[in-house]
Amino acid sequence: MPLKNPSFERYFIEQGLSFYKERLKYVLSQQSFSKLSEKTGIKASTLSQYNADIAHPSLPRLAAIAQECDVSLQWLLFGDVEPAKAPTGLKDIKLKEKVKAFKVLDDVMSPTVAALSVVQYKPLKPQPKSKIFADGLYIINTKQGDIFRRIQWQDNDECYLVFGDNPKYTPQLIKSLHVIGKVISMITPI
Repeated sequence: MPLKNPSFERYFIEQGLSFYKERLKYVLSQQSFSKLSEKTGIKASTLSQYNADIAHPSLPRLAAIAQECDVSLQWLLFGDVEPAKAPTGLKDIKLKEKVKAFKVLDDVMSPTVAALSVVQYKPLKPQPKSKIFADGLYIINTKQGDIFRRIQWQDNDECYLVFGDNPKYTPQLIKSLHVIGKVISMITPI
């Protein structure tokens, strides 16, 4: 039986949306609800509920709010992904969790993640070479530049299996990695 009032807070955090509500409140505070209502067609009372965190906008409504408040939907959802469209008065919102964006330039992760997609990752502090990372998606620094790959620790060989989802690329066994971030979300172009 599903919960009557499930808390979606955990999902926001896990998807890198932990400060989305603060950014939404900020843009809503930049003009009156009645004025924004006229521009978007969303009732002023509904905008007030979004501001009070009583209700959450659907994606189309969120896109309309972003458009009319002159910020990108990407910024509204994820923060510093597209700083050129972020409002300048946001110094008040303290981001506890720094998230960075990485543009995927190769097709090693396709078809799961297409080239030119953007992934967000939490930067990791430099780790000792003996550190074993949990299996998952990471940004790895190499001599050729930063790459986005899956890694999986291989106990028998005491090394990492580094691979993508595209079968035309052969997985590699690598003893030591310079991991710079753990991927937390993906934005794929349409």
